[in-house]
Amino acid sequence: MPANNDNACKTCIVLNKLPCGTRTSGGPGQAQGFSTRRRFAARSFIQRAGETSPHVFTVVNGIVARTSTLEDGRTQILSLHFRGEVLGRLDGAPEKCDTVALTNVLLCQERPSTFQRLIDDHPEFRRHYIGQAQASLDDARSWMITLGRKTALERVATFLVILAARGECSADSRNPNRVNLNVPMGREEIADYLCLTGATFSRAFTKLKKDIRIEASGRSLTIHNFEDLLEYTGENSLPRPSPVQLICAPASDRRRLMQVLPAG
Repeated sequence: MPANNDNACKTCIVLNKLPCGTRTSGGPGQAQGFSTRRRFAARSFIQRAGETSPHVFTVVNGIVARTSTLEDGRTQILSLHFRGEVLGRLDGAPEKCDTVALTNVLLCQERPSTFQRLIDDHPEFRRHYIGQAQASLDDARSWMITLGRKTALERVATFLVILAARGECSADSRNPNRVNLNVPMGREEIADYLCLTGATFSRAFTKLKKDIRIEASGRSLTIHNFEDLLEYTGENSLPRPSPVQLICAPASDRRRLMQVLPAG
């Protein structure tokens, strides 16, 4: 059963990355203590298409996917959502797609009326929420370019950079350009997300591993030269953040640093 979140808010180690961690007009903490927490196992449904949820969710830990399935069973991952992102509707309308825990996930949940009151009463909270909504629209537009115009190799490189930009990696202290990356999806899932066949994805990933020295161990990757990976995204003409800037930046700054690359 979900537990009251008063104590959880006080001890939350990622509070500064969540909407409720914003400094509100009533001072720090005024947007906290309104939610309960829920855990979902990897690959479990958080909400199914057509359902009306009594809650708005904020991702505290883990990765959530929004998916859509055709009548013949074909499924497409529409978007990925990471720590600090808000999911759900405030208007009470049924969801248009499935919401699935891609990994083990910890969510904070609030009733839409409570969340709406926080938006109405606290300008900083409202600005954070609107900014996130705008960034999500930008991500969707950028992702259309990725799927519509980029080559298979560029799509795979872009996907890896997306994961790095969203905090699924760590830099080597002895060589900041060497990055250790956790990949939460299997090959078939990644291929589906990138709108590639499994064979095409495997060929592109194999070439990328060879060209820029990527070592793979299960779902853990070591990228020996992150700047080389950026060169393969198809966005070479634009300014690039350094690996240290990207990995060490607060979550709120990562979209700005990687503005030409979508978060999924």
